[in-house]
Amino acid sequence: MSKVLLLSSRIESANTSVSLDVINAIIPNATIHYVGRSIDNQLVREISENVYFYPVYSKQLELSIPSKSSSICIRLLKRICNSAYCRFVNLFVNRFRLSEERAIYQKCCELISKNEYNFIVSVSNPIYSHRVVLDLIKIKPELRTFWIPIWLDAYSNARKSNSHFKIKNCLYIEEYILSRANVIYALHETFQGNNLYKKYSNIIKHIELPYFKNNVTKTGAIKIIYAGSFVKGLRDPEPVLDILKHSIPKIINKDIIFEFYVNTPEKYKSYEVVTNGRIRFNNYVSRTVLQSILSEAYMLMNIGNKNSIQMPSKVIEYISYRKPILFFYSDLSDPSFRYYNSYPEVCFICVNDLLDVNIDKVVNYINSVHKEILYEELIRIKEFNQSTPEYLRTIIKF
Repeated sequence: MSKVLLLSSRIESANTSVSLDVINAIIPNATIHYVGRSIDNQLVREISENVYFYPVYSKQLELSIPSKSSSICIRLLKRICNSAYCRFVNLFVNRFRLSEERAIYQKCCELISKNEYNFIVSVSNPIYSHRVVLDLIKIKPELRTFWIPIWLDAYSNARKSNSHFKIKNCLYIEEYILSRANVIYALHETFQGNNLYKKYSNIIKHIELPYFKNNVTKTGAIKIIYAGSFVKGLRDPEPVLDILKHSIPKIINKDIIFEFYVNTPEKYKSYEVVTNGRIRFNNYVSRTVLQSILSEAYMLMNIGNKNSIQMPSKVIEYISYRKPILFFYSDLSDPSFRYYNSYPEVCFICVNDLLDVNIDKVVNYINSVHKEILYEELIRIKEFNQSTPEYLRTIIKF
């Protein structure tokens, strides 16, 4: 049985979930030791039948100030001191940019000394996971490595006109990993504008992320859900919220609720007031809770990005629930169209169109009857089939 060491982000991260899915698909029955960040001191725990989570908690800077002090000024002082400490380390220490990175490296060294791993997997968020790998394979050069670039790389490339990464030293780190990894899995968008990858095209395998699974889908008749971040200038929510606000009075089912799980819910509470609670805002929830919420939704919402490189992370995940989808976009170059154009149950709403036109689109779509979409039928479509566990197993073999 194979053993895999995975370096990823927090246990709640979508990147971690995707990485575990990919590993389980291409290396069946592998035991996975996953090292990731933790918000507090936790014990090693089994998060599934074959996955063990080794949490790393880096205190960074300890002050003799209670973390839950009632004084806002003291809490702010501690945050400023921690931030200053991290920046100091980042500027003057070349080997480890953050004490968190040091802690992860030490945990990986400990695990390597006690286990015989067949593979080591690094994921691009956090970006320093690649830096840690550089030192780990010096200790164990026989380790086979593969690399999963996530959206961070694509976004960095999109903001640069040349092939260099935005973050210092990332180009060197990337080339080092590219030249030594056995297989590289990545989004198509990752490679736009980066000439470095042409050199290693023979070992690159494209996959679509997030991973397309046969998610459980239940019947729901009330909630229309959006889950994700709002980003000023990239994914602005106000045009969407205005369309929904004016659509509500015309929707036949008066129990319909538009529910958002976002990064800044407090900013949009005014929409709750003017719609009598039919538009609601919540903080992020764990992926387990979110999966249940999405599976029981009546319909899902997605908001496209204002660039042609970065695809919203929920696109394929939404499609995997096989629900009707309201897709709000501002630019036809949005890479989401590659998937939504092939999906049978989607309503396209351009936020730049006239408000009355968009209100009619949303109202008519919500009031209409939608057909059931079967997983077996959906994966016959090329765009979705290439994101499934079955597809990965046929093209990637270890």
